[in-house]
Amino acid sequence: MNLFLLRMLDWIMHGAHLVVIVFNALGWVFESTRPVTLLVQSLTLGSWFGLGVWKGFGYCLFTDWHWRIKARLRQPPVPESYIKFLVDGIIRSDVDPALTERVTFAVFFIAIAVNVSLLALA
Repeated sequence: MNLFLLRMLDWIMHGAHLVVIVFNALGWVFESTRPVTLLVQSLTLGSWFGLGVWKGFGYCLFTDWHWRIKARLRQPPVPESYIKFLVDGIIRSDVDPALTERVTFAVFFIAIAVNVSLLALA
């Protein structure tokens, strides 16, 4: 695969990652997006816990694909978590991976609880 295409795929994966993260966390805000948000949240849970049985707890298929692209681009090694990668890049520091994971899971499970509650009330 040529370098230009790999770079485009890297940027597409960054954008897609950001969309999924924001959608998982905030998709419940709009009534019309709540069912789709629950589907995306369920797929995320399926990756973390379903595929995680074989690949390790918290495994993200999307991140795995993205890191394979980065490896083909010969970019420096990246952390296991895309969110840690993102936060490290934003604050230009090496954030504790355990803290990043705890905050990620907390925000995610709060978002699911809010979404399910709002769907149940509808």
